[in-house]
Amino acid sequence: MFNTPLNEIDFDKVVAFCKEWPEGVRVEYKEEPANIPKVVSSFANTSGGVWVIGVRTDNRNMPILPLCGYASRPGVEEQITQSSYQGTYPPIIPSVKVIPFPSDPSKVVAVVKVLESIEAPHAIENSTKVFVRVNTTGLLPVWLTPA
Repeated sequence: MFNTPLNEIDFDKVVAFCKEWPEGVRVEYKEEPANIPKVVSSFANTSGGVWVIGVRTDNRNMPILPLCGYASRPGVEEQITQSSYQGTYPPIIPSVKVIPFPSDPSKVVAVVKVLESIEAPHAIENSTKVFVRVNTTGLLPVWLTPA
């Protein structure tokens, strides 16, 4: 999914991706869209990546199948985009696609793609707090100090 255009990503591609990729430097899984600026900025500050929302993980950071998804609601793409844009400096606009479950359209997964940024570092919360991604442990906070 790293190089697949969003308009070509469907539910089956998400499941196949989850079978192959553990959480790590370029992949994040969450059950709900939370900590959006933190996750998005960490990808932009490192090497870019894919965040799949609606996925639980086990103790090895592998997705638990079948996917759990989360309740479909209007405006999820806008929520993720706006939260990212307003919560990061310089602002980041990720690519977002919400995909309904084929068997239950009331449940969805969201795929959020973030490119590595040439404007990094991106701080969050109107501060000098910057997050970067590290191996399987996820996010590492770094504080920028004035020169």
